[in-house]
Amino acid sequence: MNRPRLALALWCPFAVLGAGTPAGATTFCVGTVAELRAALVSAQAPGDDEIRIRAGTYAVDATLVYNNTQPGWLSVVGGYAEGGGLPCGARALNAGATVLDGQGLRQIMILAHQPPAGRTSGARIYVENLTFANGVGSGFQRGGGLNAFMQPASATNELWLENLVFRGNSGYFVGALDASVANGMIRLVNSLFDLNNAPDSAFGHAALGLTSSPSAYGSGIVVANSTFARGRCLGNTGGPRGCGLSIFTGTGVSSAIVNTVFHDNPIADLTTQIVSPNGSERVIVRDSLMPVDIGSLPRTIERPVAGDPRFVDAAAGDFRLRDDSPLLDRGLLPIPGAYPQFNGFDVAGGLRNRLGGIDVGALELQALDPVFRDGFEPGAP
Repeated sequence: MNRPRLALALWCPFAVLGAGTPAGATTFCVGTVAELRAALVSAQAPGDDEIRIRAGTYAVDATLVYNNTQPGWLSVVGGYAEGGGLPCGARALNAGATVLDGQGLRQIMILAHQPPAGRTSGARIYVENLTFANGVGSGFQRGGGLNAFMQPASATNELWLENLVFRGNSGYFVGALDASVANGMIRLVNSLFDLNNAPDSAFGHAALGLTSSPSAYGSGIVVANSTFARGRCLGNTGGPRGCGLSIFTGTGVSSAIVNTVFHDNPIADLTTQIVSPNGSERVIVRDSLMPVDIGSLPRTIERPVAGDPRFVDAAAGDFRLRDDSPLLDRGLLPIPGAYPQFNGFDVAGGLRNRLGGIDVGALELQALDPVFRDGFEPGAP
């Protein structure tokens, strides 16, 4: 799909399974933390809701919570500005343009869908084009940046996470993103994780858990064109667990990691775990740079990339690729699974498939145009 970096309409993906196409939605345009909190509360009523967040930095003064028991879809999307005579009529496709900042004091956001057991109508939560920075999950809170979970197992639910930055978050267990779905799918693409920490446990960056998944999805969990760098953790808590990404699945669920780069994550970049094995679960890693992986799930590595990724300046948080990087044009298209492909842009709003190829990682090399623009600066929150 081609679209300008400043778009006049919200792009919305369509899934293979789930609740069905939304039948009309309430759209919220928010420009303060108080407005965002109120919109999340209002969206808990039945229906399909879209929350458009205006570009800017938001100092979150208390955890933002959406706890829905009703059927419906929720989209939370950043980067909006005035356009076409509307306060949220245009959007900059740059995750750095809209920052939710926990100020090193609190967990930033909880998104939960947990209707009564036995409910069969599914839901979708869709989060795009945001930065989660400096969130802290105190006590036993998981995911200092974002904790998202969807139940029950009787419904087919979808969690879509796209064009996100998680930087400088910490949590008791999982520093930045803790995401779980009882039955359905999880998709995490075009996202950057940097300097996230689980100081008392494992998985500095993210944990993705999926108990069951309909076969039509193919891979129930897909991680694609993302970068996981400088994760920190205590590690080895309750067994061999690393400081990067964790994938935790149930019977018969397969996962795919594609076009993704891991860098400087102690103990292990990827840790795989299983709920109740029956021999058919597996993780396929394709066209990715992943130095160390451990865990109980069988892992298949296809077309691996090795060596120095040659970032512009990883020590300063600049994960653009140099023009001699082995990650250039090494990406696989299309990505596996029955999903729509990319929206056409990387995490900083740069064109993805510029010259017939796609780079590995969250940032595409932009030969004619700086990647870090519209407020997304190397090392920024």
